[in-house]
Amino acid sequence: MFSYIYWMGTQDEVNEVDVKNRVLAKARRGARMHTPTILQTGQSCSMSGWWILKSEQGTKQFITQGSVMPAHHGMTTSWVLMPATRFLFG
Repeated sequence: MFSYIYWMGTQDEVNEVDVKNRVLAKARRGARMHTPTILQTGQSCSMSGWWILKSEQGTKQFITQGSVMPAHHGMTTSWVLMPATRFLFG
């Protein structure tokens, strides 16, 4: 048994719906296959957002793009961009 959906719109509306569906599908795939953004103390921040310490997941800090990634308690550390931030600001 087959079912069909009939679209009574113009070709531009059909193209617009197709583009929106493709963008949403790409965003979903990107969220699932997310590669974390990791920077070291002293590097330039590549994207504004909430960053967490790789070694201490509870410690987070909002860092703006272009800022130098800070040390933590005077120690060099790795910072990981929080995934939700990447999705919203990326």
